[in-house]
Amino acid sequence: MKKFHYGTHYSNAASVIHYLIRMEPFTTLHIQLQSGKFDIADRQFHSFQSAWSNIMNSPNEVKELIPEFFYLPEFLVNSNKFDLGKLQVNNQVVNDVQLPPWAHHSSEEFIRIHRLALESDYVSAHLHEWIDLIFGYKQTGQAAIDALNVFMHCSYEKAVDVDAIDDPITREAIEGMIQNFGQIPSQLLTEPHPQRQTREQARFEIESQGRVLNIFQNLTHIRAFFVELTPSDPITFISIPKNQARSFMQQGIPDTLITVGINGVVGNNGWQPYDKSLSNFFTFERDPTLQLQR
Repeated sequence: MKKFHYGTHYSNAASVIHYLIRMEPFTTLHIQLQSGKFDIADRQFHSFQSAWSNIMNSPNEVKELIPEFFYLPEFLVNSNKFDLGKLQVNNQVVNDVQLPPWAHHSSEEFIRIHRLALESDYVSAHLHEWIDLIFGYKQTGQAAIDALNVFMHCSYEKAVDVDAIDDPITREAIEGMIQNFGQIPSQLLTEPHPQRQTREQARFEIESQGRVLNIFQNLTHIRAFFVELTPSDPITFISIPKNQARSFMQQGIPDTLITVGINGVVGNNGWQPYDKSLSNFFTFERDPTLQLQR
């Protein structure tokens, strides 16, 4: 087997089960993974302080946070009263997860504060860097070795051709490692993620494309009409009552048609040239986002 620094991938089924051990069906999956019993208490997720120390200090600990850390306080509470054993170091019974002091002994408070941290300006400012890390470049070869960032070879996509393994026992073992201990996702990007634009850059790009920067900026200049829409693909016709003017938009206003559906969905549509062969009809290019609405 090739040399590696980490025996598991940072995102894998075993890690998810590790964190969600107090909730079904993950409790049963954990027991199945441990050959019919709970793992020893010291290796379970029982304390944030212990989990933090392991991840920061152990070269074998590469778990990442899962989404439940930001919305599901129930996974931190042993509401099912499972017998998770006792810690060897102090004989303490493992029950609810021991929270950090700032959570004030409340799993709900932990989730609230943790989610606020996720939504902070710092996270938003560095999101593109995380996207590069997760979906962009992968360290391989000598670069990964120099960075002490080599995972077990089964973690790398296409590193093992399972179909070419004839021995059923070996094949089952390899498949089990991949399924339980994770595999690096397929690479989506082959170049660095674009830097976030400034407000001025975004405004210039939108205006240079002839798009409306804010669909609400000209509401005071637009006349309101109740119109009857006749479904048609790809052109939608607007039937204008005979007692109303034919021009919806005043001079100098961008050629857009703002619609509000009965379900409250706002559309920023584009006008099509008026067809004089059609009596009392205008056509417009429908906002493509409206096609995703149900």
